[in-house]
Order: sequence, then C-alpha cells, then structure tokens
Amino acid sequence: MKRTIEILSPAEMNQLANHAGSGKTGARNRAMIAFISTTALRVREVCGIKPSNLDLEKCTVTVPAECAKLHKPRTVAFDPSLRPMLSDWLTIRRGLGLTNSQPLFPAVSTRGLGNPLVPRQVHRMLADTAKRAGIEKRIHPHGFRHSAACYWLENGVDLRVIQKQLGHSSIAVTARYLDHLSDKAQRDAIAAIPSMGF
Repeated sequence: MKRTIEILSPAEMNQLANHAGSGKTGARNRAMIAFISTTALRVREVCGIKPSNLDLEKCTVTVPAECAKLHKPRTVAFDPSLRPMLSDWLTIRRGLGLTNSQPLFPAVSTRGLGNPLVPRQVHRMLADTAKRAGIEKRIHPHGFRHSAACYWLENGVDLRVIQKQLGHSSIAVTARYLDHLSDKAQRDAIAAIPSMGF
C-alpha cells in the first residue's frame, strides 16, 4: 500500500537546508537539499548529475540519458537564488580534489571520496536532517517532487511547464501529482473568482 505524500512548504525546505550539518558533508547536503527542492529531479537523477551538466548562467541542469527515467535526456530549470550556493559547493568540491567527471553530489568521506551516492543514502540523509530540524512529516526525495509541483501550480506555473520540469511523458501523471494541492490554495482559488451572487 502506498504511503501518503506529505507536502513540504518552502519554509520547511529551507528549515531542512539550514539543519544540513557542518563541514564538507553539511555543505554538500545543504546544496543537495536546495537543488532537489528547486529542480524536483528524481533521486536517481540527482545521484547521477555531474558538474558539467550544470549551466549556472542559465540556471539549468541537463539530466543525461544514462541517469534519466526511460533514458530520455532533458533540461530543467532551477531557482536563480540557488546559484551562489551551487558556486560555493563547486569551490568546495574542487578543494577536495574532485573532478567534473565525478558526481555533483558525491560521497565526501575520506574513504569513499568521490564515489556516487545511492538513493538509499539520500533517503537516510533527509530523514536524519528532518529529525535535527524538528520536522515530523515523512521526508523523502519523491515528496520533494510533489511539493515542488504543488508550489509551482499555486504560483501560476502552467501545467505543461510543470510536466516538462518533472519529466512526465503524460500530463495525466502530472495532474495526479497535483492532487496534493493544499486546502489553502483551494480556498484561495475559489475565493478569488467572481461571486455567484447568493
């Protein structure tokens, strides 16, 4: 049985990023949380992204075929406010001796330095960070995709743009993501339309 997806607010996503820890691991985790929050990439895609896939000037990332679902490459946008954090992380990466052929968000421990993370490690990192942040919702990478989709729709992003960003082949799949539209968004939408005159 599928577990309910709990939608994260932007404030909760920021709270997670702010509790990512310290040192090189904290810097990586903070950048990764912000990256997942603003791109809504699948966890497998995040683990496979390399620095060469980033375009900091255009604020885009190209998901290569080898780590994309159905092996279809695509380009997605990320929030321009993320640019300084990614630049800082890239500087830290270089200082660790990591190359552009290694993942953007690799293992940073001395023994595993540069090795790709696996989705299980990202799940665990997010759960641990949520505990430190005092967030009681179930936190996992797929929930970030749903949260981002709801946030975009609530802020007027066209459904087809959301579909492309999420990498869905069908707009019906995207519509299912948006079943989580918050009660507040629903109330605000109904309140904003002209009165029926009762």
